[in-house]
Amino acid sequence: MGQRNHPTGKKMTGDDYRALCALFLEHHLDPITVGSNRDLKALDENLEFCLARGLMYFQTPSCTKLEEFQPYYKHLNEKGWLAKALVYSARDEPTEDQFRTLVVPNTAMIHKEFPGLRVFLATQYHPGLDQAWTCG
Repeated sequence: MGQRNHPTGKKMTGDDYRALCALFLEHHLDPITVGSNRDLKALDENLEFCLARGLMYFQTPSCTKLEEFQPYYKHLNEKGWLAKALVYSARDEPTEDQFRTLVVPNTAMIHKEFPGLRVFLATQYHPGLDQAWTCG
């Protein structure tokens, strides 16, 4: 369904994309970007394929535009896939100030607007790290 880019940048058909995902899964690697498609038909096709092959977790698209993310979130919830969904945090490798001013408020918003959606983040330790994940 639709075309995706291969890591080399070449366009791939839906079947080729799923074949690449299968290769990842055969080696016990989650192709986490499989959840990034906002086209729900393509999302279902790709996630069902990967879940049947052992996918543990997948990354959602960004949820900064609430009205655009709401149908995606509702769909995941209805399909029972929310427990496997992860949204990337507001800032990659934040400084301590960015952690307090961006990550914590963004995580609180996610917990409030999208219950059950988990947030993941690449960061070093910052004081209050545990509070970012329990806020809301």
